[in-house]
Amino acid sequence: RQADYPYYNTVTCAGHASMSTGTVPAVHGMVLNQWWERDNSRLVSCTDDDDQQLITYGIPVKGVGHSAKNLMTTTLADEMRLQGPVTPRVVSISLKARSAINLGGHRPDAVIWLDEADGEWVTSTAFAATTAPYFADYIAEHPLRNEMGRVWDRALPKDRYLYDGSTKDRQKTALITRDFPHIVKGDGTEVAGAFTDAWESSPHSDAYLAGLAGAALDGLKLGRGPGVDYLGISFSALDKVGHDFGQDSHEVQDVMIHLDQELGTLLDKLDREVGKGNYVLGLTADHGVAPTPERVKAMGFDAGRINTTIIGRQIDEVLARELGPGSYRTRVIYNDIYFNDGVYVKLSRNARAMDAVIASILKTQGVWRVYRKSELSAADPFTRASALSHYDGRSGDLKMLGRSYWITSSSTSTHGT
Repeated sequence: RQADYPYYNTVTCAGHASMSTGTVPAVHGMVLNQWWERDNSRLVSCTDDDDQQLITYGIPVKGVGHSAKNLMTTTLADEMRLQGPVTPRVVSISLKARSAINLGGHRPDAVIWLDEADGEWVTSTAFAATTAPYFADYIAEHPLRNEMGRVWDRALPKDRYLYDGSTKDRQKTALITRDFPHIVKGDGTEVAGAFTDAWESSPHSDAYLAGLAGAALDGLKLGRGPGVDYLGISFSALDKVGHDFGQDSHEVQDVMIHLDQELGTLLDKLDREVGKGNYVLGLTADHGVAPTPERVKAMGFDAGRINTTIIGRQIDEVLARELGPGSYRTRVIYNDIYFNDGVYVKLSRNARAMDAVIASILKTQGVWRVYRKSELSAADPFTRASALSHYDGRSGDLKMLGRSYWITSSSTSTHGT
């Protein structure tokens, strides 16, 4: 019932880490899905780990390994393992590494996600030496190739849905169809890339995750041992469909209808096999879906899109003018502004240059305020959310706050404004 997120960046990695740890990004460190790693001058995903390798349930994959090493505190599952009288079995499942890993914590028994680039289910050497047999059996019996070309149509008559279901103002979507009935396929025959992107944007992917959950329940006999077990499932379709189709789309509503059915089937299984009253169910969300800016603007309200690429170029022009020529390459990731090493220190010592940089950002349409990281305070109502999203060394040097109903995403919609 509490739809309040106290921190600013309501992105997937930050949300799942906050849910599982009960803390905020300023504590658990998962500030963004990706951040700029200054030491190596590269963009890294929150669960990237060069010391680990992916373990595939199919053909070999090329991606980087993943782990929870960047998660700076313990999760509920970790505390169950640390404090419980009997060691729990811990399983976490999602389409995304950042979702599954943050739910499972540092020492899960099994964690699985989909490698989008290669279209294969994977885990990591951080969590296991090999694949889990119950997952392997389910995947072998339900190959993703069988999902290609499936149709997704409304589960209910059209007049049962809210809003008009207009396709106007939609940006590029993963599905090749813009309206119902949708055909779940990519631009070729490969079970990877474009296809997995499209499949994730349909309720069929949630059904598959529920199937994997059922396989884990059966394979490990979760909830039927001497201890308290943990099963974490992050159903990812709603996030993707929200990005592609927007808050008031029939697609978002239909995903929820299908998800309700999947949850009902899963709960029936738990009632039968674990027993009513023998399990605790928690339902929550790591973020919402923002109204589509174009539709808000058409209604006569202030709304739009903030172009972060242009902001980065404007800052570099100011830096060259105020500090002298150089390769600055300022990066704007969500609302975090990252300077190259040494630049922020120079700006901190040069008030005129700092003011000029901030002024260049503020003149961008849709930007409300800009704060230096040293100005962030959880006691200040204007900076509290940004302060709770800030983890030094991973967050940006400046924080850019957008106006209501302005987003930095090029997708139809995003998580929040």
